[in-house]
Amino acid sequence: MAKPRNDNLVQLLGGTYLARSVIASAQRCVNLVPEINPGDSETPVTHYLRAGLRKQGTPTTAGQGRGLYRATNGDLFAVVGTGVYFVDSSGVFTLLGSIAAGTSICSMTDDTSTMVLVDGTATGYEVVLATHAFSKIVDPEFLGADKVDFLDTFVLSNVPDTQEFQSTHSNSLVWDPLFFASKTGFSDKLVTLVCFHREIWLLGTLTSEVWFNAGNPTFPFAILPGVFFQHGCAALYSVATHDQYVFWLDQDKDGARTVVMGEPYKVTRISTYAIEEALRKYKVVSDAIGFMVKLGGHIFYYLTFPSADATWVYDKQTELWHEETWTDGQGQEHRSRLVAASLAYGINYGQDWENGTLYQIDPDSFTDAGVAIVRRRGFPHILSNGNRVSYGSFSADMQAGEQGAYGDILTEGEALIETETGEPLLTAEPPAAQVFLRWSDNRGRTWGNPIAQSFGDTGEYLVQPQWSRLGMARDRVFELFWDSPQLTALNGAWIDPHPMGS
Repeated sequence: MAKPRNDNLVQLLGGTYLARSVIASAQRCVNLVPEINPGDSETPVTHYLRAGLRKQGTPTTAGQGRGLYRATNGDLFAVVGTGVYFVDSSGVFTLLGSIAAGTSICSMTDDTSTMVLVDGTATGYEVVLATHAFSKIVDPEFLGADKVDFLDTFVLSNVPDTQEFQSTHSNSLVWDPLFFASKTGFSDKLVTLVCFHREIWLLGTLTSEVWFNAGNPTFPFAILPGVFFQHGCAALYSVATHDQYVFWLDQDKDGARTVVMGEPYKVTRISTYAIEEALRKYKVVSDAIGFMVKLGGHIFYYLTFPSADATWVYDKQTELWHEETWTDGQGQEHRSRLVAASLAYGINYGQDWENGTLYQIDPDSFTDAGVAIVRRRGFPHILSNGNRVSYGSFSADMQAGEQGAYGDILTEGEALIETETGEPLLTAEPPAAQVFLRWSDNRGRTWGNPIAQSFGDTGEYLVQPQWSRLGMARDRVFELFWDSPQLTALNGAWIDPHPMGS
C-alpha cells in the first residue's frame, strides 16, 4: 500500500550545509548525526544525538592531549604534555617517561614487542611492551620523524622537511643508513606517510605516490608503477585511516582546502562546497587534526581546526557532514573536546585536547562529562513563489517522553548564550526539559528570539512540541535547538503554511 502523502511535513535530508550565500541554504546540523532509514520508512532521514563523553581517568599531571595508541598487545598509551603514560583498563595513568616539550601530535606504532613514538623532533622514543620500559632511540641513523607506521615487519618513518623516508630492518628496530628512499614522482617535499592496504602512501605538499614491499635486499620498498595522484596534503596531522580508506585535508598546485578520501587506487573529494567555504575563511589550516571513531555502524572522520576552534565530522556510511561543538560556561561554542581516539579494552576512548583527560565516547551519555551539549538543526528555506506566507503552526517530529534533568548542567545565575546575538536564552534552571524554536525572515541573515516548548513529562511519548501563530514571511528559515540531557531524535517538522498572495 502506498504511504499517505503529507504535504506539510518538512523533511531534513542532509547534514550541515551553510552555503556561500544564505539564500541557497542556512542549515546547521550541530551535535546531531543524520542516519538514513530503510526505504519503507515514513521519513528518509532521522537525526540522532551524537555520542556524549563519560570521564574515565586523568593523567597525574594535566597537560595538552597529544595522542592515544592501543598497542598490538592491547595496552593503551597516552601522551599528555611531556608525559608518556600507560593507561590500564580502570583508567589509571602510570607515567613511563618524558619527551621534549612541544605541542605537536605524537605518532606511535609497534612491532609487537616495542612501541616507537615520535613527536616531530630529531629524537624518537621506545617503550618495551612487556615491561613498559621507556627510553630514547639512541641509534644515530634515526633521523627524527613526524610519523611512524608499520608494514610487513618494518617500522617506517618520514624525515621531516625532506623528500625522504626511512625504514628499520625486518623484525628489528635497527635503523639502517641504506634503508631510505625519496619521494620521486614530483619535486615537492614529503609531508607524511601512511600505511594501509599493505602499501605506503607518500603524501607530499602537492602530489602523492604509492610504494610497496618489493623484497629488494638493499632496500625492501619500491614505487608502484602507474599510481600517482595530483593531490597533496595541507596538514600532516589531518591524515587518518580506516579499513581500505585514508582521509586527509588536500591541496595541489591549483588550489587548497578540500577534504579527500583515498582508496586503492583513486582519490575522491568528500567535502561539500559549504564545507570548503568554511575552510576558505580559516586563517590557518595547517594545524588540522584528523582521527577516526566507529560507533553503531557509523565510521566518523573527525577533522578539527584548533586555530579556527572548529570541528567537522564526516560520516563515511551516509556521506554527510555535521558539526561537533563543546559549549563553555558562558554558552559559547568551541571545537570538540577530543583530539584523539582509540579503541582499547572494549571501549571507545577519546582524549581531551586541553588537559589530557580520558573519556569514553558513549552514545548513552547525553552530556560532555556533565556539560550540556547543545543540539541544533536548521530547516530549508520555505517559499511560495515570492509571495507572503502565514504560518499557523510548527510541530516538531521528535522523540519525547524521556525527561532529562537540568540540575547537573545549569545552576542558579548561569546562562546559555545564543552565539549569534550574544543574548542569554536561559538565566536559571528551567522547570522542565525544553526545546527552542527560532526563525529568520530575511533568508537566514539574522534570527528572532527563540521560543521554548516542553518535551513533555516522562512517559508522554506522543508529545510533539508545537508552536502556533508564527506570523508571515516571504522566505522563512526555521531552526530548532535544545540541550536537554535525554534520549531524543528528530525527523523533521509539520509546518502549516498559508500563502497570502503578494
